[in-house]
Amino acid sequence: MAIVVVGLNHTTAPVAVRERLAFAEATLAEPLAQFHHPAVEEVVILSTCNRVEFYLHTRNPESGVDCCIDFLAAFHNLPQAEFVSCLYQLHEAEAVRHLFQVASSLDSMVLGEPQILGQVKAAYLAARIAGRTGTILTQLFERALNVAKMVRSETGKYLLPTGHRSGLNGWHRRWGPRRFPGRPSLSILCRRISSSVRRVPRTRLSRLPWCRR
Repeated sequence: MAIVVVGLNHTTAPVAVRERLAFAEATLAEPLAQFHHPAVEEVVILSTCNRVEFYLHTRNPESGVDCCIDFLAAFHNLPQAEFVSCLYQLHEAEAVRHLFQVASSLDSMVLGEPQILGQVKAAYLAARIAGRTGTILTQLFERALNVAKMVRSETGKYLLPTGHRSGLNGWHRRWGPRRFPGRPSLSILCRRISSSVRRVPRTRLSRLPWCRR
């Protein structure tokens, strides 16, 4: 038995491919019910705007990977040739490490973005409700969610909720120039956050150089 991850994300697939392979969070019950293979004991499907991933507990990793590829092609009516080169597969310790990084927002397009934790939790709960998780994936996802919460509370990775000016102000107080006196710094912000920066009083940003990603 092995833990395997099969998927693609913003680093391996263009937006057009990710959009065509995405599953709507509200309708995860349908693909979870349709995804069956004798070698796969447990499955969780994580689908966001930046990634589509299958987390498997399987008796035969090779068969599990092939099943994911076949399922994506059939469910989305998309030829395998159009996406198979974008896929990655991770096994055992690498798969476990990957989930912890994803849940903790260390594998996100915007490092520290807060939405991914809720998305991982929703994917896990959908699989539980559908009866697709057992002992192994339940323990794995419970642990990953707990670690992600610890990362959030102890390291301050989730410092700037998108669209919240209060979050921006708090981030500036905590990580502004006073945090690293005498050291040059440059803040790189995503488009939605950079638009919020323009609405913050200039005095608060007078010593904080920033640019858009």
